[in-house]
Amino acid sequence: MINKRFRDRNGKLTKSISEINKETLEESKKYFSMPNYYIYQGVEYIYYKNVGNAICLVSTDCKGKEIYIPLESSGQFLPDVASVGMEIFLKFDDLNHVEKYIKERKYFPCCLYIGNELFLQNQSYKGTCNELYTNEHGYTFKCSSDIYEDEEEQYKVNSYNFLKNQNL
Repeated sequence: MINKRFRDRNGKLTKSISEINKETLEESKKYFSMPNYYIYQGVEYIYYKNVGNAICLVSTDCKGKEIYIPLESSGQFLPDVASVGMEIFLKFDDLNHVEKYIKERKYFPCCLYIGNELFLQNQSYKGTCNELYTNEHGYTFKCSSDIYEDEEEQYKVNSYNFLKNQNL
């Protein structure tokens, strides 16, 4: 289950749509960018281009489905913001692409597809790692950067843990 921002325990919004749009705009600009792939309602899409002030995603199934999302409200489709069933998930072929994405954008999504499997960030993960660890439950890996002088602190901040989504 994805923990949703801007919602109470009952799933009701705790902020106005305009406040959510403002608070998520910069994040959504990092999230929706070329040449990324996405999953929306079970269909794979690729980021195509911006059309005016809208993001255009095009399906990869040769049926030519297109989704146009106004840039100013694109944060409403982030997995931890969107209503259930309206999430747009990042999709990667393998972990190398995930690591490259995070390093380039200095952004880490709350969940993503690796191949055809959905993984959720383990919010309770506390610890460090120096390399990729894989087990039947998920992955843990680090993304190195030169931001932190203290190497141990760098690993704490740049280490992420994914768990396979058992609820789907």
